[in-house]
Amino acid sequence: LEFARRALGEISSGQEQLRLMRSELTGQIRLTAPVSWGQQVLAKRLPEFLRQHPGIEIELGLGDRVVDLAYERVDIGLRWSAQPTPQMVNTPVARVAWVMAASAAYLAACSAPATPEDLALHSCMCYWRESSDDSWTLNAGTRSVKVQVCSRYHANNPEAVADAALAGLGVALLPRYLCEDALADGRLTSVLEGWVPATKFGTHITAVATPDRMGMARNQALLAFLRQQLGPV
Repeated sequence: LEFARRALGEISSGQEQLRLMRSELTGQIRLTAPVSWGQQVLAKRLPEFLRQHPGIEIELGLGDRVVDLAYERVDIGLRWSAQPTPQMVNTPVARVAWVMAASAAYLAACSAPATPEDLALHSCMCYWRESSDDSWTLNAGTRSVKVQVCSRYHANNPEAVADAALAGLGVALLPRYLCEDALADGRLTSVLEGWVPATKFGTHITAVATPDRMGMARNQALLAFLRQQLGPV
């Protein structure tokens, strides 16, 4: 009888261990993300998620083009976009604040803009220069102002825009995460702080996935981890 009890106890322990093993997250998560946000924000958090979940493998692709998630068999696309992607599940993951900033040298030479309309007198730079970027929309409470801007420098990479601002080429419209250190140490100074830029990239990084991929436990766990790491959306 005693041997039988020990045997049954071992079986019960084995069953419990099997349940724990089966509940552990396993498998591969394929991600895409914008280059700058992926490098500056996402890539710094993923190692901790992998440490917490040793059964998970992550394949991260950084690029600014919009990936066909189904065709390229990507689990989750993390995107800058003010508009939801049709026929996909769209879930906000992180808030992105935007700031207008310039170097001390530029502001000493040209003086800081006092009103949104003053931007028309400055060299203004923003990410992904297109014809629609010739005007910036700024909001302050219920007020909204649209200003025509111009620049001699155009770049389709936000790091290049930040570098140009640091070099004194003008007022740059940048995601705050990309220039936080430069603002803190005085290399850049924010301007028109009472005005909030409204960009075509929106105010969030959004996770986009097909319904079946979004419902997977490992993908849900990753998104929950990112929201916990990156704060309220």
